[in-house]
Amino acid sequence: ILKHINEPPPPLRMRVPHLPVSVERIVIKALAKSKDQRYQSAAEMRDALLEAERQLQQAKETLDLKPANLQKRPETVLLKRRRRPILPIALGTAFLIGAILLAGTLSTGSPVGLFLAALATPTPTATDTATPTPTATDTATMIAAAPDYAALIAQVRRLVANGMLDAALEVAQSALAENPQNYDLLALNAWVLVQYRAMRERLEMGKTNAELAIEQDNRRPEAYVPLGFYYHYEPINDRPRAVMFYTMAIERGSQDSAVFLLRALALEDSPENNPKKEADFGRAIELAPEDDLPRTARGDFYYNNERYGDAIRDYEESIRLLPRLWKHYQLAAAYLLNNEPQKALALFESTLGSARIINVRQGEQPDAQYYGQGAYVAWAVKRPDLAARWSAVSESLEPNNGLAAYVQALLARDSGDYKRALEKLEVVRAVPEPWRYASPFLNPRFDRQLDADTGRVLALLGDVDGAIAAFERAKAATDGWAAPYVEQAALYFARGESPKALENLRTALTFPRVQRD
Repeated sequence: ILKHINEPPPPLRMRVPHLPVSVERIVIKALAKSKDQRYQSAAEMRDALLEAERQLQQAKETLDLKPANLQKRPETVLLKRRRRPILPIALGTAFLIGAILLAGTLSTGSPVGLFLAALATPTPTATDTATPTPTATDTATMIAAAPDYAALIAQVRRLVANGMLDAALEVAQSALAENPQNYDLLALNAWVLVQYRAMRERLEMGKTNAELAIEQDNRRPEAYVPLGFYYHYEPINDRPRAVMFYTMAIERGSQDSAVFLLRALALEDSPENNPKKEADFGRAIELAPEDDLPRTARGDFYYNNERYGDAIRDYEESIRLLPRLWKHYQLAAAYLLNNEPQKALALFESTLGSARIINVRQGEQPDAQYYGQGAYVAWAVKRPDLAARWSAVSESLEPNNGLAAYVQALLARDSGDYKRALEKLEVVRAVPEPWRYASPFLNPRFDRQLDADTGRVLALLGDVDGAIAAFERAKAATDGWAAPYVEQAALYFARGESPKALENLRTALTFPRVQRD
């Protein structure tokens, strides 16, 4: 043990003779004993890896590494690529370390990210053990592969689920090049390629390969899934067509929970569609009862439809299946809206309090976002001491972040320091991406909005004109929220402008949520 602690790691090329020196240096630096000698951020290591790959590729451009007599089906779409026999092995070890360093910075909040994780063959346990734990999703795979390709498809799906799209594409394309007419490999390549939402050429290649597989056999369900996914999200965003292809996969016998989950996500919220969405979420859970993602998605569906008790049950089960700190945010929001504030605070106290019970994956630690969300919950349950402490920690971890500044503005307003409250709200206003602080608490569902809160502070300062202008901005920035209309009406009435006050109130009374607001 002392040897491993005190001595540098042995040269890697003793075990991997063909490992390039440049890659070995990256790994050795990442494993350095002294913190000062290691990479100071995941971004720095990523840049070093990309530079090493570029240099290795340049060195290979003078070599003829293209396989001879490779038979290709003319219409099968493959990326233009060189065979790189060393790069995947050489960079694999380094990328593994990079993935560990990056793990804490990745998020699956977007619909695409949510489904990437949903299609991982193994569901990780709370401690991320080395051997993946099989779940029900293993028996309901998206690609019903022939035995020859089952392992390869499982490997590619794991890579996609972990966000390693380029590595997944390398494996999938190599297999397809060897057998370009195979249905399973066409569908697999299509699935990988349609993940590249920002790379239109690859996105279109995925669509083409899915269509080629369907031309081969339109009775099988697998290729309809990537075709539906192609239409589902930006930049295509044709959800009705996505629903059509997901439905075709289901009608052809797909028993993959992910297809039902995707169709539920693609259906627009409406009184007519909501029973269908709920049924699809339920079917996805039946097919994969140990998968946390259908539970999370159905919880979001219930939350958005104000069924907070149902949302709480799904969020709690999702955390039981796979604990993650980010899941606390939405569960805490549901607790607050369901009049269970102490349960909301308990979530954050169990992680940030003196007990420090962190039942999450190994290495996951609270960040500026987590402290900021906890600070809002503490403020909402009238614990200003915790709110002040946690918002200060959030600010120290990420200076001038909008979440911490917003909570500090609310605390300053409550204590009568209106000048400081306005200063902190201006810090929030400078944040270029409001979504970074607005979800799930700092939005009209919780009677919060930047311009409206600015108007409230200005009104307390006696600046009625400034407050009326701020509420006007809040009205323009929101849709169907009664609060700024009512509060602006009160200011108009106070200074004798009854017609303007009545106009505001009449408008507010047309909103469906006016009683709650």
